[in-house]
Parts: sequence; C-alpha cells; structure tokens
Amino acid sequence: MRRYQTLTVVTVLMTLLLIAIGSTVRTTGSGLGCPDWPLCHGNATPPLAGHAVIEFSNRILAALVILTTLALAYRGWREPQKWLAFAIAAGTFAQGPLGGITIMVDLHPVAVASHFLLAIVVFSLSTILLVDVRYPPTAEIERPAWLRPVTLAFVAWGLVLIVSGAIVTTSSTHPGADGVKRLYSLLDVTYWHVRIAAVFVAALAVFLFLLSRLEQTGRRVPRLAWTVVGLTALQIMIGETQWRDQLPWYLVWAHVMTATLLWGTLIALGRTLLPATAVSPSRAPSPSPARA
Repeated sequence: MRRYQTLTVVTVLMTLLLIAIGSTVRTTGSGLGCPDWPLCHGNATPPLAGHAVIEFSNRILAALVILTTLALAYRGWREPQKWLAFAIAAGTFAQGPLGGITIMVDLHPVAVASHFLLAIVVFSLSTILLVDVRYPPTAEIERPAWLRPVTLAFVAWGLVLIVSGAIVTTSSTHPGADGVKRLYSLLDVTYWHVRIAAVFVAALAVFLFLLSRLEQTGRRVPRLAWTVVGLTALQIMIGETQWRDQLPWYLVWAHVMTATLLWGTLIALGRTLLPATAVSPSRAPSPSPARA
C-alpha cells in the first residue's frame, strides 16, 4: 500500500511537470518545432534546434507519464479506486494521439485548448486519487446539508475560470507558433475572463466564511483553504503584471502554472470536504462557530 501511495504522489508531480513543459512549448512558440508526429522532421530524434528540442522533450516526458500511469493502473487494480486509476491512465494515453492531431491541424486553437484541458482533467483525477489514498477518512463525519452543493458549485465555478483562461491563452500573443490562428479577439475574451475571476474571488470569500462555521474540519481543510487564498492573490498579481507588460512569455507561463496549482489545490480541498465515503448530513438547525 505504501508503494501505491508513493506512486500516486509521483503521478501528480509528473502530470504537473508535463503541464509545465507543455506550457513552455506553447509560450515559447515551439508548438511546431516538430511539424510531424510521432517523428520529428522525419527522424526518430530531433535536430539540435531550440524549438525542436523543446517540443520533443515534451513528447519524451509524455511517454514517461504514460508509463507511470499504466503502472498506477496495474498496481491499483485491486484497490477500491481502481476505476479512477484506470481513467487516469486512459486520459494520459489519449494525450498522445490528441497531441499528434494538434500538430497535424497546425495548432488549431480548439485542438490546443482541448489538449490543455484534457491534461487538467487528468491532473484533477490524479489529485483526487492522491487524497483518497493518502488521507482516507477514518470515520463518518457529520456535515451540514449545505456543504455538498456549495462545495460543488464553488469548484464548478473554478472550472469555469480555468476554461475561460484556456480560451484567453488560445486567443493571445502566444498561440504556440508563428502564424497560428487565434480563437477569438483577445480583448473580448479577456473582458469576460476578468469578470469570471472577480466572481470567483467573491465566491471564495463567501466559501471561506461558510467553512469557518464548520465544527469539524481537521488541519488539512484550513491549510488547503488558505493555500487557495494565497494562490488566488498570486494569480491576480501575475495576471495584472503580464497585461501591463504586454504578455511576455515567461509571465504567461507563470500565470498558467499558478492557475494549475490553484485548481489542483481547489480539487484537493473539495475532495477533503467531500470524501469518497458517504457522510451523513447534520440535523443541526444551524452551524456552529469553528473550534480553535
């Protein structure tokens, strides 16, 4: 079981690293560094040129992540979360042909966004599995009836924020290569993305207030909640700075990665509040202040 726990941690870290490398490919304009797939310029190895090396490095890491998730699915087949581990492996494997299609359609923005969002889905499932395996609930905990719908609604709005951010990035100055089509007008999609982010911040404040009314949260819930606050603040600062500095690639990359870390923390918080085992809703007429 301990090896399986370690494997879940490795899967999350490698999936995060793959998103980081993929974001590097896009923001540095290396998306067509290898214009064919699965070869690179017709060869099994890339030419020693910057864009080709960056793009091919992403493929090598993707292959390693596929092997890792296959090991996860094999090792977890007799575990209660076997279907979750299988979904992680299947989603990771699907990234390969989807990446190839993305190159074949010359980085069409819909394909690029789909490639990124599938990586986010795999990262989310890996995070859920990590929480389930490393921090299984030891006993049934009473929760107020409002917690499940409120938590799901807040996480869902976080997903809306991630999707809108993906639309912005495929409409921005870093589409993956020179001459690549943009999805929409950058100013138009940024207008809506900023307003979605503002609603997210307001919802976060309300969500934190409601969490403070829970009697039993454990140590991880406050830590995860404040991590969400910190990453949200950092994301706002990076977003404002990158816009004022006319979207340099390194700040766009930092913005994408901070968003990914924020989303992963939000998923971990949601799974901690709503574990896999059923919890009984509280019959109390009103929530009580949090214990010190």
